[in-house]
Amino acid sequence: MTPSGGSGSSAIFSAVYSDTGGAATLTDAYLLVNDVVVWTCGVRYHPATNQLFMINDAGTAFQPPVTMVTAATLQNSKCILDAATSSAFVSGNNLTVNFSIQFQPGFTGPKNVYLRALDSKNNLQSAWTQLGTWTLP
Repeated sequence: MTPSGGSGSSAIFSAVYSDTGGAATLTDAYLLVNDVVVWTCGVRYHPATNQLFMINDAGTAFQPPVTMVTAATLQNSKCILDAATSSAFVSGNNLTVNFSIQFQPGFTGPKNVYLRALDSKNNLQSAWTQLGTWTLP
């Protein structure tokens, strides 16, 4: 993941998800920004439909999706996901997703960046893995 560390009120997190069965078998790619693995600023990319999702404020469900690279945003009280400046591409066994995120005022301090991937075709899933840190002003 890049950047693997930094600070600021926004970032484009480039997350690489790998599957030995090929990237085409990845069904969902998740990114979570928080100090612990609890849904707050959490986003998901679904390659089959080229759609982005964001968790609701309660952390219990995803909001209705938007299509990648369209002039649309998703937001909750912690962050805003910009579909127009987000992107994804496949190369071999890797799915790279560029999540363009702006953080809301009040969501401050040091945070971890976690990734998780699902391969529903082969009934596989990764654990939440911390691959970065981000400090919010």
